Amino acid sequence: MKDELIENNNNDNDLKKKKKNFNDENKVTLNDINQLKNRVKSIGITFNEMKTIQ
Repeated sequence: MKDELIENNNNDNDLKKKKKNFNDENKVTLNDINQLKNRVKSIGITFNEMKTIQ
């Protein structure tokens, strides 16, 4: 059995690019928050009402 050379392809540029893509995918915008608030209101429960129920 011969030893095979395994190439390490995680160079700095690739890692930076992957990190940037990951961060971009996970950003929450103000628009996202407003859409969520509108959905919560549309089912008739506000955050304050939820606290009162608890």
